[in-house]
Amino acid sequence: MAKTPLLFLCILILLASNSITQSHSQQDEFFFSGFNEAATNITLNGGAVIEHKGTIRLTNDTERVLGHAFYSTPIKFKNNKNTKVFSFSTSFAFAIIPQYPKLGGHGFAFTISPSNKLSNGYPSQYLGLLNPHDLGNFSNHLFAVEFDTVQDFEFNDINDNHVGINLNNMVSNKSVKACFFTDGLVQDLNLKSGSVIQAWIDYNSSMNHLEVRLSPTSSKPSSPILSYKGYSLAHTIYLVGASKSMVVCGRRPIEAKALPEELVLVDWVWDRWRVGEVMEVVDKKLGGVYDEVEVLLVVKVGLLCSDELPDRRPTMRQVVRYLEGEVKLPEIDKKAGFLYQRSEFFERVNTWSSAGDDVESAFASSLQLSGGR
Repeated sequence: MAKTPLLFLCILILLASNSITQSHSQQDEFFFSGFNEAATNITLNGGAVIEHKGTIRLTNDTERVLGHAFYSTPIKFKNNKNTKVFSFSTSFAFAIIPQYPKLGGHGFAFTISPSNKLSNGYPSQYLGLLNPHDLGNFSNHLFAVEFDTVQDFEFNDINDNHVGINLNNMVSNKSVKACFFTDGLVQDLNLKSGSVIQAWIDYNSSMNHLEVRLSPTSSKPSSPILSYKGYSLAHTIYLVGASKSMVVCGRRPIEAKALPEELVLVDWVWDRWRVGEVMEVVDKKLGGVYDEVEVLLVVKVGLLCSDELPDRRPTMRQVVRYLEGEVKLPEIDKKAGFLYQRSEFFERVNTWSSAGDDVESAFASSLQLSGGR
């Protein structure tokens, strides 16, 4: 019988309450009103410490330092291998206090990963989560909501004050300028102001929908600043794209024995497309006997179906019309990129983590997981 994936909750700088529904009738929950009494159930590493006032400080003013804080007890994220992952909700308050306010300190992330020991994570722009050698690797099984205070052009950051949703990468799948809603109006919010900010992260398993909210007060806004629905039907279209690439390339979407740069099929095909060498992905077993025009068509349709943004993927009807030549294929921007992602993502990850690169503190938080809402 397959083992049930577990989760470790990385508390980052917060007071936390957490509940997890393991069945429709059973719910486990915890709450931290400060961390002094909770110290025995919090695992810290790096620069993270629990201060006398009960807050967790992830880092200090030392350069290139990182810190992690985890809830020590493993948490079940689903009942068994074949059931849907639980919904979850978390809220926490934090303050980012950089040594140099105008420069920021790279920020921190609220994260799910397979381990509470992210020993390979780098500080600074990597937020203690990943390193230059494992970016985009699906085997990371890492999910994060980043609160970023430095614009890193290598990761296509939109500015130096944003919130992003990341899957296995420091390049956000979706990001937005830090802000909040009040009375239906958007208000700016400065993450590195040193002021206390409240955050809410909600994942609806039945809808495959993730939402992020921010506020300078404890009142939860009705509207999210960041909304990401990347699976369900759009995921089906993605699998169509991966399947088409499999037909042409004769390989699985994830090839464990491949070279590092060829590990993820979609990424590998995209890399070859970008440098004008897409025919190199064709299965060698074909012996060079194939119609290059047809191969190019299938590859392009596969890439379109594998777009990292679900809203940009074609419908099944459009796919059929492309393949039958009824409609001309749109141009694919070679400067863009596609990231491998699956609806089972949350089913394979099992840890919360957090890291930062400057003085960062928080004061209140809650987390809830449930079997469906």
